[in-house]
Amino acid sequence: LIGLEFEIALALALARNATRTGKARVPDLAIHATARKREPMTLAEGLDEVWRVEVGEAGSRAWRIA
Repeated sequence: LIGLEFEIALALALARNATRTGKARVPDLAIHATARKREPMTLAEGLDEVWRVEVGEAGSRAWRIA
């Protein structure tokens, strides 16, 4: 079982969300709340591998962290 952990800067997440309309747009408060609650994945959760995907303005990259 492989866990994928997505990292995105709060400012970038808010900017991308601002371009959405209707039901596709998430309230900014929800994005802020989720960012505060987020905890890194660990193998202790029953995962065999954990990969981090870093999302940026120029694209994304992934690497195995556990």
